[in-house]
Amino acid sequence: MSNSSCDVAVVGGGLAGLIAAATAADLGRSVTLFDPHPLGGRARTTARAGWQLNLGAHALYVDGALARSLARWGVTVRGGDPAVFTSYGWRDGQLGVLPASIGSIVRSPLLGTKAKLRFARLFAGLGRLDPVAMSGRSLRDWLGGEPQDVIDVVDTLVRTTTFANAPELIDAGAVVAQLRLAVGGVRYLDDGWQQIVDALELRVAGAGVVVRGDEVTAIESDPTGTTIRVPDGEHRAGSVVVAAGGPDVEARLTGTGGLDVGPPVEATCLDLLLDRPAPTAGAFGVGTPHYITPHSAAARLAPEGRGLMSGVHYLAPYEAPAEPAAEHAAILRLATALGVEDNSIVERRYLHRVTVSHSMPTATRGGLAGRPGTGTELPGVFRAGDWVGPVGFLADASAASAIEAARRATAHCARIGR
Repeated sequence: MSNSSCDVAVVGGGLAGLIAAATAADLGRSVTLFDPHPLGGRARTTARAGWQLNLGAHALYVDGALARSLARWGVTVRGGDPAVFTSYGWRDGQLGVLPASIGSIVRSPLLGTKAKLRFARLFAGLGRLDPVAMSGRSLRDWLGGEPQDVIDVVDTLVRTTTFANAPELIDAGAVVAQLRLAVGGVRYLDDGWQQIVDALELRVAGAGVVVRGDEVTAIESDPTGTTIRVPDGEHRAGSVVVAAGGPDVEARLTGTGGLDVGPPVEATCLDLLLDRPAPTAGAFGVGTPHYITPHSAAARLAPEGRGLMSGVHYLAPYEAPAEPAAEHAAILRLATALGVEDNSIVERRYLHRVTVSHSMPTATRGGLAGRPGTGTELPGVFRAGDWVGPVGFLADASAASAIEAARRATAHCARIGR
C-alpha cells in the first residue's frame, strides 16, 4: 500500500502537466506529478541515427502562450524561422508561390487578378478584425462571398496554422486569432521539442516536484481534499489538475459524465530522412489537405549534410486515413515536386493517425470561448489541455489552461485550509 500527501497533484506529464506542476510549485505548493510514461507526452522527440523526429510537425508560435510562459521562466529556445525557405502552393500538379505577404500575393499564380485584390484586402485587414465578434460563424460562412481561389488559399493557411480540415465547422473567430498569431512568427526548434520538455523537467525537479510513475485509476473528491487512486494504493492531495488525454480520460478518472467538446483534430504524418540537405522549399496543398516542409532547413534536426522533410495529411473530422501506401504516395508527390529523389530517402517514419488536438473550436459551440473551462464537476479537481479554456490552439491552449488550472488548484488548497 502506497500513501503520500501533497497540496496539488497533477495527473499527466505532457506539456500541460509539466506547466501546471511548475506553476503550482512556483506558488509555494508541494506538488506530485503522476505519469507512467516518459514525461513530455506528444512533445517528446525521438532520436534516430542523428535525426530528431517530433511526433508530427511542430512549430512554436513566438507570440503564443507557450512561448510567453517559457520566456517568463527564463527558458531560451533554440531554432529557426521557416521564412528562410520558400513556401509554394500545390494545385493541379503545379507549384506556385503561396501568397502570405504583399509581395508574394502579387507574384502568386494561385490567384487571379481580381482575387489578388480581394485576398490582399483580406490579408491586410486581419489586424482590424475582432475575433470575439466573429465567433459563432464558421470559416466557410465568413468567406462565403469570396472567389473560390481566395477561399482555397485561405483554407490552406488555416490548415497550416490550426491543423483543422473542416472549414464548414471551425469557428471564424478562432481562425482569425490564430492567423494573427502566425503573422507574429513561428520557430522550428533545434533538436526538436524535446528541448522544451527537458527545460520543463529541469524546472519541476528544481522546484521540488515529486514525479511518480504510477498510473492513476480514479480521482475522488471530498470536503477535505482529493484522493488519487493508483494500482497499489492511494494518495491524498488538497486539489488535482487532470492534464492527461481528452474528455474521455477525465470522465474515466473522475466518474463524471463525458463532455461533448466536438471533433478531435487528427492527421497522418510522414517524415522523410534524407541523405543530403533538404530542399529550401515547402509545398502546401491548395484544394487538397496535404503539405510537406523542410524542417531541417530552419532548425538542427538532421546530421550534418543531411535533411529532414515533414509531411502531413490533415484529416477531416472522424475521417479514417487511407491505406499507408496511398497516404505515402499523396505526400511523396509534393516531395517529388520539390526535387526530392526517391534514392535520397534513407528512411521513412510514418504515423498513421495522430491526435493533434482533442477538440476543434467549432462555430456552433462558440469557438474558443465555448471550450470547457478549467473547473470540473468535482470540487478541487481542475482540468488542463489542448481542448480547455478560451486561449489558443494546440500547445498554446495547453500552456494557458495549465497555468489557470494550477492557480485555481492552489487557491482551492487555501480555501480548505491546506
